[in-house]
Amino acid sequence: MKENLKSLVQLQIVDSQMHDIEIAKGDLPETVNKLTEEVNSLEKYISEKGKALKNAQLERRNVDGLVNLSSEKLKKLQNQLYDVTTNREYDALTTEIETEKNNIEDNENKILELYSFEDDTAKEIETKKKELAKLKKELKEKDSELKKLIKMNQEKENRLLNERENIIVRVNKRLLKNYIRIHKYHKNGLAVVPVSRNACGGCYNTIPPQKLVEIRKMDKVIACEVCGRILVWRDNGSIT
Repeated sequence: MKENLKSLVQLQIVDSQMHDIEIAKGDLPETVNKLTEEVNSLEKYISEKGKALKNAQLERRNVDGLVNLSSEKLKKLQNQLYDVTTNREYDALTTEIETEKNNIEDNENKILELYSFEDDTAKEIETKKKELAKLKKELKEKDSELKKLIKMNQEKENRLLNERENIIVRVNKRLLKNYIRIHKYHKNGLAVVPVSRNACGGCYNTIPPQKLVEIRKMDKVIACEVCGRILVWRDNGSIT
């Protein structure tokens, strides 16, 4: 068990260094992800508005065509008024004429509404495009900054990953699973901590004397009763 605990200590040292690399990135990864989502969302919104604008333009042209058809029909009906011979024919024609006039008025109002919609939509698209340009610029800057940090630490990170793999194979699988669980639970990633001044090196809770004796032996896994971290003994900076 002592060798397993020593391996866990080495694993914790490696994971802490990797944690420091992540901390050095600050909120850049989160910022880049957030900006990427905002850019994608805005691009989708602009695309949908563009489609709505095209559909409105197409509908306006169709309605404009209906106005032209009604206007032509209206002229024909008005010309036919000179040829009617009975009141019934006259009434029927005037009814048709009124219908076409109403159709023209309704469709012309529709055209005005569509023009207004097109104008508002076109303006909104331009505004959103400007917002998108700003977001893309910010994303480019933040992403470049993040990539520089990643590149700067890539060699060290690769070395740590290699060390980590070599350590993991030496640790009992059940113990490793427990370590991983504790490691994920604590924000600082500390799953294995040394006893410091008779207290847990993670939460600083005082450890009873008898338990200190057991921890010093390093022959079994002992967890802090408060924070659950695995406790190990260090003497002058080395594991004994």
